[in-house]
Amino acid sequence: MRLSVIASWLPITLFILTRPAILAAEGLPVNHLQVAGVSLIQDSEELSRHLGRPIASHATTDRATGEAATISIFRNLTAYLVADETMRLKTTDPSVSTVAGAKVGDSVARVLELYEPFEPEIVSPGQVELCVKGSRACLVFYSYRDQVTAIEVLLDYG
Repeated sequence: MRLSVIASWLPITLFILTRPAILAAEGLPVNHLQVAGVSLIQDSEELSRHLGRPIASHATTDRATGEAATISIFRNLTAYLVADETMRLKTTDPSVSTVAGAKVGDSVARVLELYEPFEPEIVSPGQVELCVKGSRACLVFYSYRDQVTAIEVLLDYG
């Protein structure tokens, strides 16, 4: 399967579920698209099984698709779901980590060291991105004064 085929969220969903190993040599592996042990494309039931019930939830409409969306706030992260699939996860909690071990509070230098094999990109002061090549799925580290302040996993589907 060619990576150029993965252009929208549906093929990424199928690709993540069926062929995660193929991306290991091409940018960030898809198994790194998680934080606190939670990954993209999980539905609300899977999130609740892993994280417990949300502290709060807010129903809305997704601007990009017009579909029903939900913002669910859990103890250590916030999830944004569109049509009951997780499209974005964000944490500011230093107790959770990424697959590679990066956490809020780490230095940007540590993040760059942990993710060096996957070619991290500093897209602006305060933002380091690692994306799955050929897709729109990314792991983003936000920082202030060289210290990670938030970690986000997202699928840019709009």
